[in-house]
Amino acid sequence: PVDAHLPFAIMLFATAFFIPFASPNVLSSFYDVTEPEIRATTNAVENFVETAGSALAPLMAGIIADKSTLGNAILLICVGAWAICFAFFIFAGRFIPKDIADLREKLRERAVESAL
Repeated sequence: PVDAHLPFAIMLFATAFFIPFASPNVLSSFYDVTEPEIRATTNAVENFVETAGSALAPLMAGIIADKSTLGNAILLICVGAWAICFAFFIFAGRFIPKDIADLREKLRERAVESAL
């Protein structure tokens, strides 16, 4: 409802507060499965993908708004982006523990080789 300013403000605050919680976990998960030599490249690629998504969102919202309404376009972009992220997190979560163990083993082997 248009007159429900307080509930809207509360939900807006809660959303703005909780949504960024996932962001640091993404980069730290990338670092957990990436060899130290290419972590900067991993960070750059992750930043590029995030920025590309942010840059394309207004264009996609405009295209959707031309076929529907602006409200539907913004809702679809926001919910769609988080749904894709959720699916990616579920998919990646199945493999990350093994990848972390593999990287740690590889780094352990390197340490033994360099000590000899």
